[in-house]
Amino acid sequence: MIALAKFLDKKEKWLVVLSVILVILQVRLEVKIPEQMSVLSKLLQDPVMDRRQIMLQGIFMLVYAALALLAAIAVVYIIARVGAYIETRMRDACFSRTMDFSLEELGDIGTASLISRCTSDITLVGEFINHSYQQAIKAPFTAVIVLYRLIGADIRWIAVDIVAAALIIALLYSVFSRILPKVPLLQKERDVFTAYNREHINGMRVIHAYNAFDHQHDRMKAQADKVLGLDLYYYQRYALVHPGANAILYALSLSVYAVGAFIIAAALPAERAGLYADMMSYLSLGTLLTSSFIYMASVMTTFPRARVSVNRIMAVIDHDISIRDGKGDCRAAKDSPAVEFSHVSFRYPGGKGMALSDISFKAYPGETVAIIGATGCGKTSLLNLIPRMYDATEGEVRVGGVNVRNQRIKDLRSIIGYVPQKSFLFSRTIARNIGFGDNGRFSQTLERIRDAARIGQADEFIMQKEGEYDYEVAPGGSNFSGGQRQRLTISRAIARDPSIFLFDDSFSALDFKTERILRQKLRETTDGATIIVVAQRISTIRGADRILVLDEGRIVGMGTHDELLRSCDVYREIADSQKVGA
Repeated sequence: MIALAKFLDKKEKWLVVLSVILVILQVRLEVKIPEQMSVLSKLLQDPVMDRRQIMLQGIFMLVYAALALLAAIAVVYIIARVGAYIETRMRDACFSRTMDFSLEELGDIGTASLISRCTSDITLVGEFINHSYQQAIKAPFTAVIVLYRLIGADIRWIAVDIVAAALIIALLYSVFSRILPKVPLLQKERDVFTAYNREHINGMRVIHAYNAFDHQHDRMKAQADKVLGLDLYYYQRYALVHPGANAILYALSLSVYAVGAFIIAAALPAERAGLYADMMSYLSLGTLLTSSFIYMASVMTTFPRARVSVNRIMAVIDHDISIRDGKGDCRAAKDSPAVEFSHVSFRYPGGKGMALSDISFKAYPGETVAIIGATGCGKTSLLNLIPRMYDATEGEVRVGGVNVRNQRIKDLRSIIGYVPQKSFLFSRTIARNIGFGDNGRFSQTLERIRDAARIGQADEFIMQKEGEYDYEVAPGGSNFSGGQRQRLTISRAIARDPSIFLFDDSFSALDFKTERILRQKLRETTDGATIIVVAQRISTIRGADRILVLDEGRIVGMGTHDELLRSCDVYREIADSQKVGA
């Protein structure tokens, strides 16, 4: 929990120190109230009753109570402020860190776990700070101050208080020693449940299409039962804490009265009034002592989960980044290729074999380079190395003649228009989705956005929507067909006006006519840009300046369509399967 200090500035750290001082003051004032009660009891039983003195002592007790209340309010205000800042900065730090993650880091943590850490874990930490921080400080100080005040009291009353405190400590130890080890496992199983929920929502169409509802239901129920079992184990044992502590507290009151009756009965009549007042004071102090342990129990309920959540959040924020910023830039050297692979090999993290082996080729400005091959041969892996979604295991990837490892990531990616295999749209207007191509700033004019949509063959169906370019896109673009989503994401890349286009099987959902028009418009309007296309259909790439044929991660053919038909068996097999000739 000390790690939370990194999310506070100097002023807020002093506020935390002030809150600790105020809590100590609050406890000291609360302990003074039983002392004043003892004084008032003695004055009220004095045969010569001094009303002025009684009023004065009563006023003192009210002042102590009022000051304790003001201190408590001030602490709540400070902690609410500090907790809100910590929660906000943790969210910002997690977001900023995940923006630095490559696909490797995302795979290490897992999408479902990352969502849980950046949402529910941060919320849980904020709730702990707001609801339990004050008690976490107050409880131990109350115990220490009460024990100090009991020094000098009758040993029999001290013994009763100590026995009560020991019983509560034993109760807390017996419960929490069993439930604390289950907290990390509970968080882990909840991550799995989140992952199942995410799969269920994203795969809804497949589940319905295959009548797999019962199977998914059984799978979700099995995981829900695991979470339920851990929750029940945790809360059933914790449920013993408050009833047990209250029972001890009631037993303490009875014991104090019993011991007090014995002591008072044995005392001289003149001493009994003072002993009765002391008994009431010690009863109040004993109640404060046992209550402090009950507060500790409340803190211990949330602290383990908050601690696990903090560790999980810090694991995201402190996660080592595999792809780091270079110090160079993307200014192309004279006559250098726009993209160059030099003996590049790549292995996925944790993978046994190479996904790519000894890849070498060049793509010059104005050229179109296509990549084709069987499923799983490494086409997308190759494309991901250019914008540094991953880094090459061996060899060099150069953009503008400069090794991508030496370039600033922001500069590198700002000259690339990337269209991934899976079309993704944001929950905003069509115009903002296409305008996102300007580094997400949406500073382009509507005319420029419409130009990009015309080239991307999206303008026609956009104009049929209500509101046209102000039409709201549903989450994930679910209110568009697959082909429409592809055309919108292609338009987004065009709006960026990049010098390098990367199309990762981005025309698969388009009909042949739309694809042909789009490729023609793209070539006409992107003169000087380098286009690298991954495709499954030869009709998409047959006009490329150079075609790379991949097989099991290696280049087995390179040339134009006609050259490969003559020289490359793998390409010829693909062409024959698609009934494509010269």
